[in-house]
Amino acid sequence: MIAILPILPALWGLMWLLGLLLAPGLWWLFRQSHWRLALAFVKSQWRGFAVLTALAIAVPSTYSAALSAFNRSDDLPPKTNLSFHSWPTARGSLLRTGSDDCRGPRELAVLWAARTDYVFLSSPAICGKYVVAVGSKGDTARCFCWNLITGEELWSGGPTDYRMTLSSPVLHDGLIFCGEGVHHTPNSRLLCLDPRLVDRHSVAWFWQTASHVECTPACDEKTVYVAAGDDGVYAFRTDPTLTAQERLLWHTTGDRLPDAETALAVHNGRVYVGLGHGGTALVALDANTGAELHRATFSMPVFAPPAILGDTLIIGLGPGNLVDAATAGPGELRCLDLEALQTRGRLETSASVLSAPAIHAHNAVCVVADGQVLTIDRKANLLRQWRSPTPILSSAAVSHDLVYCVDADGLLTALDADQMAPVRRLRLGPSGLFVSSPVVARGRVIVGTPAGLMCVGETP
Repeated sequence: MIAILPILPALWGLMWLLGLLLAPGLWWLFRQSHWRLALAFVKSQWRGFAVLTALAIAVPSTYSAALSAFNRSDDLPPKTNLSFHSWPTARGSLLRTGSDDCRGPRELAVLWAARTDYVFLSSPAICGKYVVAVGSKGDTARCFCWNLITGEELWSGGPTDYRMTLSSPVLHDGLIFCGEGVHHTPNSRLLCLDPRLVDRHSVAWFWQTASHVECTPACDEKTVYVAAGDDGVYAFRTDPTLTAQERLLWHTTGDRLPDAETALAVHNGRVYVGLGHGGTALVALDANTGAELHRATFSMPVFAPPAILGDTLIIGLGPGNLVDAATAGPGELRCLDLEALQTRGRLETSASVLSAPAIHAHNAVCVVADGQVLTIDRKANLLRQWRSPTPILSSAAVSHDLVYCVDADGLLTALDADQMAPVRRLRLGPSGLFVSSPVVARGRVIVGTPAGLMCVGETP
């Protein structure tokens, strides 16, 4: 039935055109010999002609309404003028603090929770008073935006076939960029969403890769970079008006960059890529061409997004993944020089380091998967430490004098950054897959949980 609807107006138009073309000949024929017969026929069949005329008028209108109904989706986002600019890479910047530099709350209470029927695996992004996050329900996903202060949902969007993802959204040049898929999801996409595009579910453009896109994209000026697992690394021009051929800037294939799935670091004309199994390296690419400039090879996969502190790049290593990171064996923290990727310092850790280091006061706060939170300097010397009773699989957020982290038991802990000692703790829910990293904005902590997005802060 759906396939027939589009051709009905053309059929009715053709019937009426044939009628108009035949009318003069019929009139001449009836005028010459059969006008009385024709008149009698019209009188006897006037009801049929009336029905045909009504159908000729009604069918095109009914078709248009029906086609609109078939094309309409109940979850189309409302019209909005939202535009986002200030969160272009994982954790907001290459310092990976996950913060807007405002002071975080010392008292912890849940102020609002949203979309509690969704699982939030990736981390939120913030822009002024807005928070953007991607939630999953079953194997489907959707991108949302809320008012950070009130918790009011302002917009949601994404394709109807958007699949569950670990990729976190980034905000740049008025657009939202996010990946799709988890580790074994094939043919996943990089999505560019524009909240002002209602009729296309806010999809400005997308690019389908041959692998998964767990990686959080990284934007720099008019270019977005993304790792696509065993399909290597892509660079695209962000302009939505470009054709697909014009959009692709370069693609460095997976045979050169195997298991590229962590967030990238883009800095001074270079793209720093961590490689997992089959690669176990950190690679520096030319940001304009994708050509390899330097490669540092390790004995373990590199799954932690790199952080940059001055002329030093800090990364985490380890054999584990989100399932077994706390028990798979020792890991490492490495401090490398940005130019040639030579090691300046290394610290062995008791378990894998999967999360991004967060820069605080010329040092780095690093989370080890078994629950340790360490402060190191730019030569990987251990300065302070604290240990959670349960594993931590997400990055810490740093805001002024406080560090926020969420463990597998659903406990949000605020640590004094100078003493690395707990200040406050708050349970967000029962134990579960807490892999969304907290962010701090406008004196509040926002974090994804297995049962919705939560905003935590000081009660009025």
